[in-house]
Amino acid sequence: MSMKPMNAGRVFTVLVALAVSAPAASVEHSQAPNGATVTRIREAGPSGFVNLYDEATQTNGFLNVSRDQAAGTTALDFSYVTPSTSNSDLVILIQGSGEIPNSAFTAPPNLTTARLAVTTPFPIILCEVDITVGNFICWEAPPVTFDLTWTRAGLWETSETFSRRTTLGPVTVKEQGQYMQRDAAVAGNWGGYVTTGMLGELRDVKKGTVVREITVQPNP
Repeated sequence: MSMKPMNAGRVFTVLVALAVSAPAASVEHSQAPNGATVTRIREAGPSGFVNLYDEATQTNGFLNVSRDQAAGTTALDFSYVTPSTSNSDLVILIQGSGEIPNSAFTAPPNLTTARLAVTTPFPIILCEVDITVGNFICWEAPPVTFDLTWTRAGLWETSETFSRRTTLGPVTVKEQGQYMQRDAAVAGNWGGYVTTGMLGELRDVKKGTVVREITVQPNP
């Protein structure tokens, strides 16, 4: 399998805060002046979120799949890291974001369950990140397959207005809006891992839209 270098960017850390502006399109791709790639996703309908985790390999990350009912489109974005087997200072980051077929994500009106079944149709990157100094190098990677099911756990339900920012290696996700959120257990296959009982949420946009902005910094 051949992989070619690709742009992506800076530190391995987790941050919180900040806001983004709503894009004109449901899924919008652009490039920042410094060469970073930017994907903006508008949510206006049901969505599923999960904290990805595989105990055996200590792989962890997150995934968000969402519907924009106004535009009639569905979007997926995810990032996860796994420790390198050859160097304890390195982690391997897999990231992707873009539009997927509407049929890949199903959720009933009562939002007690949902399912994502898709092989990514958009570009995927693989980054090798040195967590001691923040250096990294990224390549194009093969598609990733997901088959995940959300099942309402019934423990809590809340409405949240939020503005937050999360950075994972060269990837930064900013999001802003308001959700109705229900806790859910998530099980299935993702990226070659098989997991049961991952913590997730079933979400619905109740007011306006939720905007997610995913930025991947260029290779230094």
